[in-house]
Amino acid sequence: MKTILVTIVAVFLFSAAFSEPLADEPSASVRQTTNAAFDYQRAFKAMSVLTEDDHKLLTGEVNYENPAAKSLALKVDPALSHLHLGSVKPDCDWGLNLKEEGAAAAFPHLAKVRLLAKCALFRARYNWAQGRKQASVKDLRATLALADHVGAKGNNGFVSLVTQYEIEALSLSFIFERLKNAEAAEIFAGISDRIPRHTDNAPKTALLLEREVIVPWVKQYVGSSSSDSAEKKTRVRFLDDLVRGYGRQRTYDAVEETRDHYTKVADLLDLPPDEFEEQYALYIDEVEMARNPFARIVIIDCPAIKRSYYQRRELIDQWLRFKAEVDRYLAVSREDSQVPRRRLPLEDEILGEWVAGEIYFAQPPVDVQQWIKTISFQAGSSIKWTYVSEGKMREGAGRYSFLIGPSPETAGRQLPTLFVAPERYSNPMLSSVCLLKLTDVEIDFDARLHIESIGKVLKAKDENGKPLIFVRRGKKVSSQPADAADS
Repeated sequence: MKTILVTIVAVFLFSAAFSEPLADEPSASVRQTTNAAFDYQRAFKAMSVLTEDDHKLLTGEVNYENPAAKSLALKVDPALSHLHLGSVKPDCDWGLNLKEEGAAAAFPHLAKVRLLAKCALFRARYNWAQGRKQASVKDLRATLALADHVGAKGNNGFVSLVTQYEIEALSLSFIFERLKNAEAAEIFAGISDRIPRHTDNAPKTALLLEREVIVPWVKQYVGSSSSDSAEKKTRVRFLDDLVRGYGRQRTYDAVEETRDHYTKVADLLDLPPDEFEEQYALYIDEVEMARNPFARIVIIDCPAIKRSYYQRRELIDQWLRFKAEVDRYLAVSREDSQVPRRRLPLEDEILGEWVAGEIYFAQPPVDVQQWIKTISFQAGSSIKWTYVSEGKMREGAGRYSFLIGPSPETAGRQLPTLFVAPERYSNPMLSSVCLLKLTDVEIDFDARLHIESIGKVLKAKDENGKPLIFVRRGKKVSSQPADAADS
C-alpha cells in the first residue's frame, strides 16, 4: 500500500517532469513576446544539434584550449542567444495547469532547462579561460535568471523549485572556483545586485500549492465513478488500488485530513534549522498517532520538502559568503593601492593571553558581560579563544590578520579590524571563511580599572557592535576593584 501512495507523489514531484516529449515549437499558451518561456523553448529547439560527445564535454573535465571546446562554445551560441533574450523578460509562463492536472501534471521543460543551464555555464567557463570575463558573467547572469524563471518562488511546484536551486548551486560553484583575487571580485561585483536572495520562503509556497493541487485532485477521483475513458484511465493508474486497500470513505477522509497537515508543516518551514528539526520530529510522532498513511507518505516521505528547505538555507549562506568575499577582496585591494602593508605595533603588543576584563569590575555594566571569555595571540598569527554559546563554554582556533579602515565612532582614527580564518590558511586574507571578526581593536588604558595593577587592556567590538575588554592573564588586583562610579 505504501508503494501505491509513493507512486502518486513521485509522479507529481519527479517523474512527471520527464513524462512527455518536448514540442518542437512553443505551445500557444507561451507564444507571447513578453513571455520568457517563448525564448527558452526556442533555445531548447536550438540545442537539438548537440551530439553525445557534446553532452560529455558539458559535464566533464575540459581543456578549454582544445579545439573541441571552441567548437562546442560556437555550437551553443544560437541557443544561448535565445536564453539571453528570455533572461531579461520579467514574466515567464510555462503553460502549466497544475490545479487541473494534479498528480498527472507534466513538466517536460525541466530536463531541457537543466541542459540549457549547462550550456550557458560551459560557455561561461570557456570565455573566462579565454580572458573574456565580462562575457562570461553575462552568461552567468542569464543562467541565474533562467533559474528564477523556473522556480517562480515556489509557484511552479517542488520539482521546479528543486531544479532552480540545483542550477543556482552550479552557478555559485562556478563563481567560487574563480573568485580568487580582487580582479575577479571587481568582475563578479556586477551580479551583487542579486543580493539579498531568497528572502521569500519558496518551499513553503510550493507546499501550500501542493495542498491546493493534490488534495482536491485526489478527492475528485476518489469520489468519482465516471465511465469517461480519460478519467477512468487516470483513476485506474493512480487510485484504484489505493481505494481497494483502504476503502473509498477512509481514503477520502484521510486525504481531507491531510489538508491540515500541509498547513502545519508549511508553518514549520519558517523556523530556523535547529527549531525546524525539533518541531518536525514532534510532527512525525503526531502523524504516527493519527494513523493517517496518506499524510505520512505525501509529506513525511516526500524528499522534496526537507531537501528544498535545506537547499534554500544553504543558498542564502552561499550568497552572503559571496558578498562578504567580494567585499573583502575589494577592501584589501583598496588598502594595498593606498598604503603599503606594514606591520602594526599592535601586532607585537597583542601577543600573549588575555582574559575577560569584566571579572575586575565590582558592578560590571551589562555591555561588558561579554561572550568571549579568553583570547590568546601566538607567534605565527595563531589565535585561540573560548566563548559562551547556548550556555556552554566552547573553543575556537584559527589564524588572524588585521585590516586597517576608518571607524565612524572613533573621530576619524583608523582602528584595525581583526579577521580570523581557519588554521589551514597561512594567509588568513585568502580565506573565504571568517571564524571571528572584531572591529576597533586597540590596546589602551581603561578608567574603570586600576591602572597601577592592571595596566593596559585590550579593547574591541564584535560584529554586533558589542564592546569587549580583556586584561592580561596573571594580572592580580591588589586592592578592591574599581567602583562603577569611577568610570
